[in-house]
Amino acid sequence: MAFVLVMLLLDGMGRPAFEWRKIPAMSKAAIIPWAVVVVRTAVGLVFLASGVLKLLSPDAATALLDHLFSLGLPISHTLTLLLSLTECAAGGLLMAGKYVPAVAFASCMFLLGSTVVGMTQLSDPLPCGCFGSATESRTDEYFLIRNMVLLAFASVVLWNSRRNTGGDQP
Repeated sequence: MAFVLVMLLLDGMGRPAFEWRKIPAMSKAAIIPWAVVVVRTAVGLVFLASGVLKLLSPDAATALLDHLFSLGLPISHTLTLLLSLTECAAGGLLMAGKYVPAVAFASCMFLLGSTVVGMTQLSDPLPCGCFGSATESRTDEYFLIRNMVLLAFASVVLWNSRRNTGGDQP
């Protein structure tokens, strides 16, 4: 395998097949918009996956809402379904690059709110149902770290969308 790699990188005379110096360097101005698109798409994908998985198995999220707010199971189940549909819509809109400032702001507020709620449950972690029954997510330190990373990414998307309000991003 290593021999094949060396042969691809060298020409027949043992010299490099190409020179790195001749590859044009991308400027920061060209890289940042595409990096933001990647971050925006990743945040959208997480929201979309969370919403879809929660729609498929809403039991843990319903139980968490019922435990936190004592609303009764029918209301908690309905709120879980509405939350799941909202997450799907937000994820799809972020991935499509539509209404980015509003959706990124709403995503930041959602993540901030769920992080605060998770902080109140650190002493007695509960299953959060963030991704339905696909994962065994609990309201513990990992929950907080995951939400803080997602909040940082969503904040980057929000900050960039506020700077570039002249239309869709690349």
